[in-house]
Amino acid sequence: MTAAAPFPSEGRRPLGEVLLERGIVSREQLATALEQQRSTGQPLGEIIVGFGFAPGPIVAQALATQHGGLIKTEYGFATGWSTEDGRAPVAVPAPTDPSFELAKRDRTIAELRDWAQQAQTAIASRDEAIARLQAEVADLRTKPEPAADDAAHREALEALELELKARREEADAVRAKLEAESTRHASTQAELEARDEVLAALRAELAAASAHPITLREEHAAEITRLQGELAEAAALRETELAARDEALAALRAELAAASAQPTTPPAELEEHVAEISRLQSALAELTDAAALRDAEAARALESQTTAEHELAGARRTGVELERRLENARSRADTLARRIAEQEQELEALRTPPAAEPNRWASAPMHYVLRRGTGAYDLVERDGPPPTVGDTVDGLRVARVAPAGPGFDVPCAYLAD
Repeated sequence: MTAAAPFPSEGRRPLGEVLLERGIVSREQLATALEQQRSTGQPLGEIIVGFGFAPGPIVAQALATQHGGLIKTEYGFATGWSTEDGRAPVAVPAPTDPSFELAKRDRTIAELRDWAQQAQTAIASRDEAIARLQAEVADLRTKPEPAADDAAHREALEALELELKARREEADAVRAKLEAESTRHASTQAELEARDEVLAALRAELAAASAHPITLREEHAAEITRLQGELAEAAALRETELAARDEALAALRAELAAASAQPTTPPAELEEHVAEISRLQSALAELTDAAALRDAEAARALESQTTAEHELAGARRTGVELERRLENARSRADTLARRIAEQEQELEALRTPPAAEPNRWASAPMHYVLRRGTGAYDLVERDGPPPTVGDTVDGLRVARVAPAGPGFDVPCAYLAD
């Protein structure tokens, strides 16, 4: 059987509706899968597994629920979920303490192993019963052929063969259910471990990203404050130097004007004035170079401030993205916790033993006893209800109690040698 037919058979619930009701996929995920199915014609279950919306064993369980019982799919055997009530599962909040979650998971694994051991023991017991019945059938077939009118012998042989077939089918069903449960819980355990690792990594990234923007913001703020102080000092110094330069130039112009008006100025004094002018021009050039250097430093400070603001904005965006991923991981963890709770409920239902069948022959007024005689089987009629399986009659153990034949409501106790 494939993951799912493109369209559900008449009378069956759609696979998507089963998965949505159990909380396995969201409406958005189901809409995406249905759109892909309309485009490609693939089975819906195969698309859901391919997109990673649900593991294969879970889709197999949904298919078994859709078909109403045990089926074999490409993901293994599946028995389906309980249909006694159609309500969606109640959401179970995920524990906030990781150690509590790990302890709970370990207890679940231990319980699954105990249940598997009990199931193996039950299978071994049924195999023993099948072997015993096969031996009885082989023994009956090796005996001399009874007379043509010995209907009781033929009926006993047919009843033993029917019981042997029923025991085989029951053992096969138990094995199939055990295989499906083992596959499903192994997949769930692997998925839980992978989700735990992703969640731990996301928490570590979020903690690092949350601490980094704060440290980076403080460093950038201190650097900006320092650069702004240096820029203010450079601007004040430049203003002071420019004012001094203007005063020196004004004095120099006045001296030049006075010198031009007095042509009788001695050559020595003129040389002093020329030297002073050269000195002032050199000082002006140095002030200009210093002002240019301060302007370059201010430009670098502004560029560093812009870069720091861009890095801070990027860190904030990274923090928002990590918070979104962490929220998605928490949502997936909640969904996984709900699935674990459902599986525990199903395991509890499987562990509950079936009610014992009442003894239908307790009030029978008479019964037959079939045992091996000399060369044939003897059928003896006796009063009262028949003995139970395991009792001893005439020194022989009662192997089975069943109707004496088709259409007869009279019990017959079959004695084993």
